[in-house]
Amino acid sequence: MTLGEALKVNPYDPDKGDESAYVRYLRYNVDGFYELSSETVKRIWKESERKEE
Repeated sequence: MTLGEALKVNPYDPDKGDESAYVRYLRYNVDGFYELSSETVKRIWKESERKEE
């Protein structure tokens, strides 16, 4: 799954959990993210959100 697909299928909802739980979801579901650190995944996620705005 790509990052764009993961964000579209399951967008971040602070009512369901915190950012660290969402980063963990991204690490385990986005192709190529598993071996990255949580800090790196969070940075990539936040940068992709800024690009969409």
